[in-house]
Amino acid sequence: MYKEIPDTLWDKIEPLLAPLMRKRPGGKKPLPFRQILNGILYVLITGCQWKMLPDCYGSKSTVHEHYQRWRAAGVFDRILCLCLQEYDELKGIDWEWQSMGGCLLQAPLCGKEAHEGLGANPTDRGRAGTKLHLLVDEQGIPRWLSG
Repeated sequence: MYKEIPDTLWDKIEPLLAPLMRKRPGGKKPLPFRQILNGILYVLITGCQWKMLPDCYGSKSTVHEHYQRWRAAGVFDRILCLCLQEYDELKGIDWEWQSMGGCLLQAPLCGKEAHEGLGANPTDRGRAGTKLHLLVDEQGIPRWLSG
């Protein structure tokens, strides 16, 4: 079952998102960033399609738009670093031992449509796709992710 961001973690994440707040007044009242981030995490954790995002997280297109902007701004990298620091303080991370793995992902829609961030992959006979890398410590705690 999916759990939403706890208050203690949100208090640390919120300052990372503050610079991305809308500057111009007007228009519809913006969704709270915590609601948006919970929606993004729901999609990423459950693996559901954006169009299947439950209504409690707000407009599917708005949540997806924020995901794209925050990803481009490196927000998720900073959140991962924040979570790693917190975990290291609480449980400790063995920084001496590490393991790296990778996988190739084929683009969901191959063919005429171009996909941002997806290019020809020489290890997959030039088909559109991407490669993910994950670095973990001895306990399997993620330390770094690229894709």
